[in-house]
Amino acid sequence: MKLSVAIRLGAMLKPQGFGSPYSGGDERKTQACALEGAALALGIKYDDLPFIDLQVTCPECGGPHQQYLNVFIAGHLNDAHHWTRERIADFVQSIEDQNPEIAAQPEVGTADPRVAEHVGC
Repeated sequence: MKLSVAIRLGAMLKPQGFGSPYSGGDERKTQACALEGAALALGIKYDDLPFIDLQVTCPECGGPHQQYLNVFIAGHLNDAHHWTRERIADFVQSIEDQNPEIAAQPEVGTADPRVAEHVGC
């Protein structure tokens, strides 16, 4: 399943949350950021999201650095810019459509170590 589709499905499961999925107490457990929702839709843990090794520039602030498509850019748009998950999915889909080579995403459950290093959502 494409990341954009998983984000859209996840947006239907819980209200949007912001910040780290590992903090925030009981209220945070009832919410899901773009990536937590995607993981829920895929039936996997947040840390097991497949990693898409494609760098893109943030469409909101332009960087100054590049963000990886998967965790970093979606989390950045969710937390730093408070984009809706649907808008994040639209952006991710536009990147997927421009880069057919990422259609063959890694198997679910093959987490990249860079995912665990991500502090935000």
